[in-house]
Amino acid sequence: MKNFPTLDIFLDSKLETIKDLIQSLGLLKRAIMLNDLALQIKNEFNNKIPKNFSELKTLKGIGNYGANAILCFGFNEKRPLLDTNFIRIYKRVFNVISKTKTPKTDKFLWNFSEELLPEKKIIEFNYGILDLGGTICLNKNPKCSFCPLNEICNYCNKIKKELKRINC
Repeated sequence: MKNFPTLDIFLDSKLETIKDLIQSLGLLKRAIMLNDLALQIKNEFNNKIPKNFSELKTLKGIGNYGANAILCFGFNEKRPLLDTNFIRIYKRVFNVISKTKTPKTDKFLWNFSEELLPEKKIIEFNYGILDLGGTICLNKNPKCSFCPLNEICNYCNKIKKELKRINC
C-alpha cells in the first residue's frame, strides 16, 4: 500500500518492481496475475475493489478464499477463511475431516470455519489461525509444545498418549 497507494500507480509500475516487492511474501509467480487483476478492477469496477462476494468472484484468480479474505481483511466483514493451514488445524485440534476429495471447497468445512468465528476481532482470529498453521502447527514436525491449543488438541493428546505408552 505504501508503494502503490492507488491502482493507477500500481499499473504504471514495472513488473520487475512489483516482483521485487512481493518476492518476500512468496507471491512472485502471482505478479502477472496481480497486474491483470488491477486492470480488471480499473476497467470493470471503476478503480474500486468490489465489496460483495459475487462481484469479487468475477475477478480473475479470486475464489471463495480470496473473496472472503478481501472482505475480512479489507472491509472488516465477518468472513471465514479456509486454506491448508485452517484445514490442518481443524483436523488436528477438533478431529474435523473433509467430507469431499477437495477440502478447500467442502461446504461442511466452510460452515465449520464460519461457526468458529468470534463475534469480535475476526481479523485477528483469522490472522491467528494463519500464523498458527504457518509457524507452529506445521504439516511436518509440528511444534505442539509451543501451541496455545495443545491442551484441547486431539492430535497433541494422541502424541502424548503414544509417548507415555512407549516410555512405560
